[in-house]
Amino acid sequence: MSRTQTPISGITTTSVYNDGDTYSLVNLRPKNGAMYPVSPRKIVQELSQKYDIVFVHQNNDYKNWIGVINDSDSSSVYWDIRYQGEPLKTIATIQGTINSVQQIGNTISLITGDNIYYLFYQNKGYTFLGEIPQIPVIGLKTSDEMSTITPGFYFTDLYGRSGDFVSGVTPDNFIDATKGLVNKAMDAIMNGYTDNDGVFHEGLGLQLFDACFIRYAFRLYDGTLTKHSPPILIMPVRSIAGKEEEGSDDSIKSVFYGFFQLPIPFDDRKGLIYNSRVNVYGYRIYIHYNFTDLWSDGRWVDYTNWKDIIQSVDIFMSAPLGISNIENIRKDMSTAYSSINAPSWKKYNLIKGISPEALKNVSNTSTFYLIKSIPLGSSKSILDPEPFPSSDDSDISKMENLIYQEVMTDDNFSNHKHGAEVSYTYNNRLHLANIKTTFFEGFNPDYFLWYNTADTADGNYNGFKYADAQGPKYANLLIEVEINTGLTNQKEYRYLSDPPYFPVYKMFMSAFISYPDPRAKRITIYRQSGGQWYRVFTAPLETHNLLSLSYCITDSLKPLVETSADPVTAPVPTSHLPSITEPNKIKVSELSNPLRFPNINTYQVGNGTILAMATNAMNVSDRNYGQYPLYVFTTQGVWTLNVGGGEVVYSTQTAPASAESPTTGIVGETPLGVVFTTQRGLMIINGQQVQFISPQIEQVPMVLNMETNSHCDGVVFPAEHRKFSELLKGLSGLIYNHYENELIINVKDAGYNYILNFDNQQFYQSTEKLDISVLNAFPELFVIDGFTLKDYASAENPLAHVSFILRPLLYGTPDIKRLERMILNALLYNVTNPAGNKFSLAMVHHSNDGVNFRATIGFPLKEGNHRDFDMGLSSGSKHNRFLFTFAGVVDEKSRFNLINTEVDKEYNNTKMR
Repeated sequence: MSRTQTPISGITTTSVYNDGDTYSLVNLRPKNGAMYPVSPRKIVQELSQKYDIVFVHQNNDYKNWIGVINDSDSSSVYWDIRYQGEPLKTIATIQGTINSVQQIGNTISLITGDNIYYLFYQNKGYTFLGEIPQIPVIGLKTSDEMSTITPGFYFTDLYGRSGDFVSGVTPDNFIDATKGLVNKAMDAIMNGYTDNDGVFHEGLGLQLFDACFIRYAFRLYDGTLTKHSPPILIMPVRSIAGKEEEGSDDSIKSVFYGFFQLPIPFDDRKGLIYNSRVNVYGYRIYIHYNFTDLWSDGRWVDYTNWKDIIQSVDIFMSAPLGISNIENIRKDMSTAYSSINAPSWKKYNLIKGISPEALKNVSNTSTFYLIKSIPLGSSKSILDPEPFPSSDDSDISKMENLIYQEVMTDDNFSNHKHGAEVSYTYNNRLHLANIKTTFFEGFNPDYFLWYNTADTADGNYNGFKYADAQGPKYANLLIEVEINTGLTNQKEYRYLSDPPYFPVYKMFMSAFISYPDPRAKRITIYRQSGGQWYRVFTAPLETHNLLSLSYCITDSLKPLVETSADPVTAPVPTSHLPSITEPNKIKVSELSNPLRFPNINTYQVGNGTILAMATNAMNVSDRNYGQYPLYVFTTQGVWTLNVGGGEVVYSTQTAPASAESPTTGIVGETPLGVVFTTQRGLMIINGQQVQFISPQIEQVPMVLNMETNSHCDGVVFPAEHRKFSELLKGLSGLIYNHYENELIINVKDAGYNYILNFDNQQFYQSTEKLDISVLNAFPELFVIDGFTLKDYASAENPLAHVSFILRPLLYGTPDIKRLERMILNALLYNVTNPAGNKFSLAMVHHSNDGVNFRATIGFPLKEGNHRDFDMGLSSGSKHNRFLFTFAGVVDEKSRFNLINTEVDKEYNNTKMR
């Protein structure tokens, strides 16, 4: 006869196991060499409704509870959900299902598969911002009204006069002399001049003399730019190159001159006649806008709601494009002499034509300099437009030092919409993965419209008159863009402009029209007038060499007007916008800015589908800082992105360190690594090391037929008879309990949650049911079961219903053994009956086949305290396997140490079996 001590251990399902391993272990935590009861967690309160996501938005001076309820195709968001009354609703509904909630500072990102919506917290309340709005239209026109100054400047003003001729100007130096006079004329127009009669003419202030581009964008709170407008090609009112070979007043720079020779019998002098002159016109840009609130892109936008996120609308200008640069002066002007008695006056446009080089320069222009900032909440009427640049000192200074101003960053497809199935916040950057990009609906035709409200020269474009434009005034314009996504042959997009107040405009647009994606291939414009639709323009789009857009440019930089008027059936703008899904792409936002996702921060990870992202960094704040690598869990393995430095978010990418791929998008972040699911069970990754952490429960549990009676029902918790990897298919969460260094494996449709205790590397089960964990609540750990909010840090009461069934005890041999006595070595406090007709109990079973177990002996436990529990003499029961079972309600101070057994081998010679 020998006494055997068998420590109680965690659950195993393997065919080879140790005595003391448990078949079922419920609400008992392995700790310090013993098992301790785990009592129900503290109920904090009953919530007024059930939520799909609960997120704690916390900062230095506030902690707000946000709840999300997802319906089939919409979502509702509430805050202050712990308020005893009705929770506060941030907005009626959001289109789409919210996949996740992320926080950066005071801004909450609500991420759906199609879009990102934003909440902003200030003044103890939330403002629902929605999606970031489209940049509002700035209406543009130009004017060259010369109120107090003449455009004509005489050669004698610069070179002097000798009799009837200009001093020193000959046919040989005429070109250079004309250049010099044009330069003086431009200065005189802006700064004023004194004429030959001594009269001073006031200058007009800042003027433009060449074509340029204007582009504008939102300036965000961190100084970055987003929602770029299209580049708008600004052309002077008058023609740069002129319409005719001979000059006219319609040209922005022209010359009127004659080389004459006096009659020889009287005088043989000759030269440039004294009243030869150049005509030079400057121009100014006039803008009107409404940055307060307006109906835009099919919805009402209150821009003032965004004033803490969007600082201003910033306008940028390119350097002069060089089209009318006087260095491009024509070289074919006649310098032949004529008689003063038979004068031959000549008139030329100084710029003969727009050269291919000049057009190439227009097409490749990509650098824009900051010239003006307009705060949100501002407006300027179309009837009282604002000069741009204005004549105040700051604008003049910027214009004079244009190339030293801030350079506009390129648009990072910010006009497209991004949604994501996976999101994560790390190092104060919002990460999106498994992305869906919905293509921008296209720029409203109003962006390109050149305004002219009075059919006057004011508002004409490059010498082309609004009054001469083809076509009637329109009621609506429709722009259709064809896009080649690379995955499908072609996709169409159509965008209907907002109808103007009434049909007052013809189609008269800037010469450069674009779409903000290089994959766009063709543009078509439709006009509606008198109830009939017409196809009025179509052209291929070219990919810009330097900007993220496709464009077309008109011949000779004339305004874009109707080129045909083909009647068509009413085109119906599609409500389904083209989109592209990139399951293996990650987009990372700017630092501390969840609204902008630079192209440089886009990463392709393998060829599979991204399921999740995580790091070893514990969520000690809303921003998760650290130098830990970012783990990207995909259907083709776990990839590692190493944190970079400076502007480089992730410097290197490492291929999967394990051949086993994740099977779900649910991961658990712990200080020991990130836990994820595979076909075998649970793995944990730390650095490049991947470890299988559930081998002890990998196999299918053996079915044991245990003899019981009605007293066991509801007292003894049976084991799960499903394979652990099958249970994981219903996994709803992997939650790290930092109070006990445990991983909660929440499976909603299982009888219990599995718990992995990292200190002992042992599994046990818990009857603590939960639907979701409360996100971003660290250092606290809250869970929600239906309407019930629970705190994992505290117990609801000290009593715990515990149950364990040991795996069949072999005592080192499969031989027949004689069991004399079995004693549970434990401290049992406040033993309580689970119900009126149920008892806390202990039982011993025996078996010879390892499957069918008959009851050997069993006792109910008296209520009260117990130190050890002796099952009594077993009358020398002879069998090869024995089970021990305990179940009941005890105080959490109780402790289960081990099983003491008096057992003896019945046969020592195997031949005698």
